[in-house]
Amino acid sequence: MSTADIVREVRRHRLVATVSDKTVWRWLHEDAIRPWQHRTWIFPRDPDFARKAGRFLDLYARCWNGQPLTADDFVISADEKPSIQVRLRRHPSTPPRARHPMRVEREYTRSGAWASLAALDVHRAKLFGRCESTTGIAPFDRLVTQVMTQSPYRRPTSLLDCRQRVLAPGRGLRPPPPDGISQSGPRARSDSCELARPNRNLLLDRATQGPDAQ
Repeated sequence: MSTADIVREVRRHRLVATVSDKTVWRWLHEDAIRPWQHRTWIFPRDPDFARKAGRFLDLYARCWNGQPLTADDFVISADEKPSIQVRLRRHPSTPPRARHPMRVEREYTRSGAWASLAALDVHRAKLFGRCESTTGIAPFDRLVTQVMTQSPYRRPTSLLDCRQRVLAPGRGLRPPPPDGISQSGPRARSDSCELARPNRNLLLDRATQGPDAQ
């Protein structure tokens, strides 16, 4: 929608006797409204959405079950992006030099589709990533291992907000609670392993690999 469209609508509904495009533009600018811009959105359909979402917002605010997280607690958000088309240049790029920009080969060859998996330490802005030939439990488990075997995550309890089915090495998947969200807090037993069922959003686990594994 442009300012001209808005002017026509204003005149059609007889909201004002006359108005110019510049006046409408000034009004929109003063109120920081840009009707020609939009963002796609999925409106919540779950009547219990606020309560479920609130638990994850609490984690991002460093709180769990009404208790603040300690310095040894971490919140890690993980996700995956499947079917990324891999393209290889037919010739290696040349580095830039004096009065010559870097040269990048225009033509490429296709090398199939790969998956990108990434994990973000929400409060430390530390990113972990890897590429896999496919998605699934095993590739995502390797991402979890990549994170949990590094310091400082292998020492304390870590909280993972993930969007993927996960089965930790050597652990069994416990029956999920009715709302699909684990009830264990960051100070759960050392042998605890609460995992979300498919399409749910929470994994609570201690380190499962490395010298500090339980």
